[in-house]
Amino acid sequence: MTGNRLLKSLVFNVIIFVILFCSLFGSTYFLGNINFLILWVIRIIIIIINILMLTRIFYFFIFKNEKIKENLKKVFLCFYSFILLFFVLEAVFMFVPQSHGVGYTHASYNWHYYYWKPISRFHYRDKDCSIKEVINKQKIFALGDSSTAGAGIKNIEDRYSDLLEKKLPSNYKVFNLGMPGSDTKYAYHRLVSFPFRPDILILQYAGDDILGAALSKGKSFPVFTPYENVKKLFRPIIRYSYVIDFIYWQFPQADTSTYLNFQVSSYKDKEILKEHFADLSRILKFCKKNNVSLIVMMIPYLHDLEKTESFTMPIGRFFRGKGIPVIDVSDIIRKIPLRKRIVSYNDPHPSVMVHRLMAEEIYRILVSEKMIELSSRKTSNMP
Repeated sequence: MTGNRLLKSLVFNVIIFVILFCSLFGSTYFLGNINFLILWVIRIIIIIINILMLTRIFYFFIFKNEKIKENLKKVFLCFYSFILLFFVLEAVFMFVPQSHGVGYTHASYNWHYYYWKPISRFHYRDKDCSIKEVINKQKIFALGDSSTAGAGIKNIEDRYSDLLEKKLPSNYKVFNLGMPGSDTKYAYHRLVSFPFRPDILILQYAGDDILGAALSKGKSFPVFTPYENVKKLFRPIIRYSYVIDFIYWQFPQADTSTYLNFQVSSYKDKEILKEHFADLSRILKFCKKNNVSLIVMMIPYLHDLEKTESFTMPIGRFFRGKGIPVIDVSDIIRKIPLRKRIVSYNDPHPSVMVHRLMAEEIYRILVSEKMIELSSRKTSNMP
C-alpha cells in the first residue's frame, strides 16, 4: 500500500514538474503585462505545489521509513535540499531583471516589464504630452532604433534625448521616436506618420538600418534560433527555467556575430547599398520639403568598432556630401573601456555614460551650426 501511494505521489509530482517546465507556464516571451502577471501567479502556485508534494514524499516515505538506513536518509536529505534550493531560486529568479542585447531571455522580459515605460499616446517609450502643451514649442525629433529608445537604460531621464532637452530652453520639446528593430524604411514611415512635424531632426543611424533595403533586394535574413547550440533534450529545461536560463545567457552565444556579418555583406552589395541610399534620400527630401534641420548620429556596434566602420564610413560620406552634420559616436567613445561604454556584457547597447556624451555632442552641433537660433525664429511646423 505504501509503495502504491509513493508511486502515485511521484507520478503526480512529475506531472506538476512537467507542467512547470515544459508548457506555456514556463514561457513568457512576447506576452502582454496582464498575461505576464497571470503566469507569474500560476507559476508560483505550481512551484509551491511542487515543494509541498516533494516534502510530503521525502518526509513520509523516506525520513519516516524505518526500513531505510540513516546513511541513505542523509543522501536523500542532500538530494531533497538541492531540489528545494532549486525551486526557491526558480521562484526568486522569476523577478530578477537583466537587459539583453536581443531580448531572448526571461530576465530581459522582466527588465522590460519593470523599466520599459512610460509609453506615450504615440506608442513610444516617452513622456506623454497633449497637442496643446507642445503646439507652440520648437520640436526636435530623436528618430532611431533601440539605442534611441534606451534599451538597457532603466530611467528615460538618462537617455540622450532627455538629457538634451534639459540643456535646451523651455520652448523646446524633444520627442523620442526610438523603436527597437527599426530600419531606415520603417523610420521614414514613422517620421511622416507622426502627428507633428519637427523643426530639427536627429537621425540616429545604426548598421541594421540597411535591413529593409537588403530584404527588398531578396537577401536572406539570418535567423538565429535561441538555444540552437544546446541538445534538443536539454532545450526545454533551459528555455522554461528562469534560473537556468539566466545562467545560460551569462555566457556569449552565437547570436550577434552572424547578424553582424549579414550587415557587413549587405553594405558590400552595390544594389542593396543603392536602394539604401534611396531610402535615406527620402528622409532628406522630407527635411528639405518641411524646412527641417538635420543632424545624423551614427552609433556603431560598441563591442566591435573596427568591423562596423565598413558601414559607418560610406554612410558618413553620403551625408557629409549633402552638407549634413554627422556625429560618429566611434570618435567619441573609442578611448572608453568596453565595460563602461555598454550597458553590460549581456547587453551591448550604449551605457548611461555614452548617452550623456551623445547628448553633449548633439548640443554642441546645434550651437555651432546655429540650428537653435534659426529654429527659434520659425513658426511651429504642423502636418
